[in-house]
Amino acid sequence: AKGRCKVYYVAGGRVLDAFGAAFSRQARLAARFSVAPETLLEAVERYVEKTKEAETRAKELNAEVVELLAASLRVRVENGERLLHVHRPPGTDADFVKALCLALEESNALLLITVGDASRGPGTFTLSGPTPLVEAAAAPVAAALSGRGGGKNGRFQGKCDRLGELPAALMAAQTAAFPDIATQSGGFLKPQQPVEGRIEITPTQTHPSKQTPSSMPKLKRAAGGATATTRTPAIEGVDKLHASAYLHLAPNLHSD
Repeated sequence: AKGRCKVYYVAGGRVLDAFGAAFSRQARLAARFSVAPETLLEAVERYVEKTKEAETRAKELNAEVVELLAASLRVRVENGERLLHVHRPPGTDADFVKALCLALEESNALLLITVGDASRGPGTFTLSGPTPLVEAAAAPVAAALSGRGGGKNGRFQGKCDRLGELPAALMAAQTAAFPDIATQSGGFLKPQQPVEGRIEITPTQTHPSKQTPSSMPKLKRAAGGATATTRTPAIEGVDKLHASAYLHLAPNLHSD
């Protein structure tokens, strides 16, 4: 209550015990800060001030990392990917995860962020994106990672026991949120425009096993020994296996 105070006191042998404990504590702190006992208070104040400055700087650096990471993820979204995954090491705080989710909020992509030891053991996971995508993927991803959690409004967070099952979790997210979109290299891509210096395969004419050498793409020797490719003829009914074999063998078929 107002106008009152509490008084703490010791008597008898407890006085020596209290002073002995205070003296011992002061001596250990002075040794830890490498200062004389008389300047211990100033040393503690300097330490607290430096700690605050370090925390402020760490937040600024975290913000820079988030922005750089978000910029690279936006490029992937612009290239057609719809499912994104970011893994962070143990100790990554919740503010970092939240900031990254907010930075990609307008991308309309589904973002999965995992934190922990990626090869094994427990960790945390966060799904962020359009509400329908998050709601569709949350339960399958949690089940794949042996996790549990909750959320709303385009965010689902939880703890998991099996981060090593991440590939299965990504496949579960793909199947649940994007059942009709083909995948390539772990991401969801729209049809790509031809890229210079790369063999493109488009489904229209001849299966690679029936092509003759004259119909194969020619490789031209560029300056400095580099090899450039011309655009390939269209190929009908190319599945991933044949396409992979064709890309592997094509450089050995022709040379000038």
